Amino acid sequence: MANTVVLDWDRFFQGEIVPKEMKGSIAPKAFAATWALFTPMKVMAATGTESAAASQTWNNVFHTAMGISDWLCVGVFIFAGATWMLSHRTDALNRMIGGATGYVVIRHSMDIQHWLASL
Repeated sequence: MANTVVLDWDRFFQGEIVPKEMKGSIAPKAFAATWALFTPMKVMAATGTESAAASQTWNNVFHTAMGISDWLCVGVFIFAGATWMLSHRTDALNRMIGGATGYVVIRHSMDIQHWLASL
């Protein structure tokens, strides 16, 4: 597949076909920062020699994230209900299905991780 070339719109219609200079994306930097942030947790999880304090901290973070996801799910269902009430049934059903699916995936994330690790 060929590379996509971005042209300046005004200059293109003036007859000048000059490709725009593309600036670097922030995505690789954000990915690298996220990778560096989570690497210590991955190493600690892989070694199996984590301390009791680290384990307790992870449990606190995990249960806090689960509590937040519970309330986000409630918010999605309330919004979907209000959308349905305002006669946008299709949008409401899509939001309810998406909210329910996302909630099931979040709630079973550790089960999914253990299942994938066992493959």
